[in-house]
Amino acid sequence: MDIKGNKNISRVTVHGITDKPGEAGKLFDILGEHSINIELISYSPAPSKTMDVSFAVTANDLDNVVGILKERYPQRISFDKGVALLSIYSEGLSNKPKIAGEIFSTLGNNDINIDLISTSMNSISLVIKERYLERVIELLKGIE
Repeated sequence: MDIKGNKNISRVTVHGITDKPGEAGKLFDILGEHSINIELISYSPAPSKTMDVSFAVTANDLDNVVGILKERYPQRISFDKGVALLSIYSEGLSNKPKIAGEIFSTLGNNDINIDLISTSMNSISLVIKERYLERVIELLKGIE
């Protein structure tokens, strides 16, 4: 397993976006027009047919992102500067049915909360508090 961390990250959440086709596209089109690179995306349904969309950007882009989004989504933006992105990569990760549970349980057993999760066939990406990054990397080295 290859584990990498990036401390130069901020988390942004846009709350209460209408949960209908195309709304996430509009959000990320706006950011793309301003050459903002998105490191990770996660969303969750919210009450009243809305959704909260959270994503990670480089810390250097945070002020620009918040400024851009406040024009379209006033009063619905929250962010966190003190986070890091942890990426766990392994060929065939999707063929290891216990790996997600082992990773999440290891963090939970060490009182480390996960802010965002994104997965693919070969990787798991997490946003966690920056102060835990080195500790998490060490904790996860023993997991195969």
